[in-house]
Amino acid sequence: HNSKGGSRPSVLNMSLGDMPSSGYPYVYFNDPNSVSDDYLDDMVDACANAGITVVISAGNGFDNGDETNYVFHGRMNSRFIRPARTENVITVGALNPDSSIAYYSNYGQNVDVFAPGSDIYSALNTDASMITVMSGTSMAAPIVSGMCALYLQGDPTAAPMKVRSNIISKCS
Repeated sequence: HNSKGGSRPSVLNMSLGDMPSSGYPYVYFNDPNSVSDDYLDDMVDACANAGITVVISAGNGFDNGDETNYVFHGRMNSRFIRPARTENVITVGALNPDSSIAYYSNYGQNVDVFAPGSDIYSALNTDASMITVMSGTSMAAPIVSGMCALYLQGDPTAAPMKVRSNIISKCS
């Protein structure tokens, strides 16, 4: 998004994550070529400062980086996951169909809201005509992004922090 142009209002939904090399004893993903260890945090901060409401998935435990050999390390406090730990975004955890927090969903004070994330019908990226059932915080975050878009439809000049506050208050 070009902060000098582009259309408003805007919502950015992101389902990605990384662990900073400091603050947690295990480093699963670390980019030694990054300018800053906080590059994802810096990126979403820049988006929010440009007036874009940013919604981030809280993450699903953590894996070893190899999608063919997924290793579930257990749920983690989202304060260790970037950019989910960033304060001026809406960080979304996942709920089961019975509204309980999903066993895989990251948690903690940085998770702002929870949304349905288990057994969600989704398109397959390998075949546009096929759907599948998926679970994860990546399924929950788009639901909240849609809520943000609906809010912005009624208040198109709302700053990202106003949208964030409204969504959090409605989901509490």
